[in-house]
Amino acid sequence: MPPGDSLNEYDSESGRLAALASDTDAKMDEQDWETTLMEEARFFKEMSDELKVVGCPLFGGRYCRRLSQENREKAAVLEDRVDLLLGFESSSLSSFRARTRDELRLFIAQGDTLTAFKEKMKQFDFSLKCNAVWSSDAIAYRCNTCAYNPCMSLCAECFQNSNHRGHDFNRFFSQAGGACDCGNTDVLRESG
Repeated sequence: MPPGDSLNEYDSESGRLAALASDTDAKMDEQDWETTLMEEARFFKEMSDELKVVGCPLFGGRYCRRLSQENREKAAVLEDRVDLLLGFESSSLSSFRARTRDELRLFIAQGDTLTAFKEKMKQFDFSLKCNAVWSSDAIAYRCNTCAYNPCMSLCAECFQNSNHRGHDFNRFFSQAGGACDCGNTDVLRESG
């Protein structure tokens, strides 16, 4: 359960953070380790939001004199947790644990489930480029009418969904794989 609002918890927070890092294999075996971490991520998200409102810098907030003592302590707890995740408490990078990647993913998701986080990110993921990648022997197209250079390729779906009637094009089996240039105005006319 995330800590409450008392200042005393911040004194013991460094001990709690150290306990989280110890015995990682045992934690991996726990069935609810991810749930516990998601709760912790939500707690740190709330703390981060509070610190953002008062103008706390991203790093070094523990030393920022314009912040109250309480907010400097919160910033210190947050910085210590990030340092612990990244292995900065140790003299070598070998302390970067295998589970750290999963922990960081949960913190980046700010306590959301992976599915909810992916859905949230899709709202911001917009590109006019196809960027489909294919392996060797895949069918691809090249429209010489629309291309600015002879290296341009289109995946079958993009070629069929655009209007190339009357154009000089060829269909080919890709020998070494490739990537679709649909939407890339550096190599393909916008009309293509």
